[in-house]
Amino acid sequence: MILRTSLVVLILVIALIGVFRGNYIAHASEIKKDVKVINKLPNLSNWSPSSQALAKELMEKYGMPGEFTSNMLIWTNNGVWKKTILYREGVNHNFPASHNDVLEQTINYRVPVDKFNALSAFDGSITANRTNGTLTVRCKNESLNILALNFADDIIKDKKTTGEARLEYYKSATEIMKGHGSEFGQQILFKSHLNTSDPR
Repeated sequence: MILRTSLVVLILVIALIGVFRGNYIAHASEIKKDVKVINKLPNLSNWSPSSQALAKELMEKYGMPGEFTSNMLIWTNNGVWKKTILYREGVNHNFPASHNDVLEQTINYRVPVDKFNALSAFDGSITANRTNGTLTVRCKNESLNILALNFADDIIKDKKTTGEARLEYYKSATEIMKGHGSEFGQQILFKSHLNTSDPR
């Protein structure tokens, strides 16, 4: 009886050691995988200081990018975004003040065809894709992207004219660029739906 009990205990101990060893190996494998991803990231030392700082901020918030090249880092389905792309080189944009558009972010959004021109007049860095059902914005940082999308939604829903939205965006964006917060730049204030494509 004692021998049988000891044998059962021994088997349980061996089984537990196997489970813990398996978990440890799996965890070590994940750590090794993360280290490999970090080592594979492109060298950002020749990126602009603002793009380097933004890359660090995005990786802290969303984790490592799923894809990358020497000129861009790409995240998919990160937070509220369908896709986020950080570019090494920006596109010069003078509204509301001179800056480089380096961060492109996309959400699911069906834009009515009759609102395409109004959005373009509001901000040339916002593009709508009817077939995919997406709305993409490219600006200096995430706060300004969120700000632009909130005003774009107001235009689409006839809450503001293009002129009103452009003026209010100018005021809010200027404050954000000075380091001050804006409710419109904190979070997207409308619901984004999944089924927004229009293949017609």
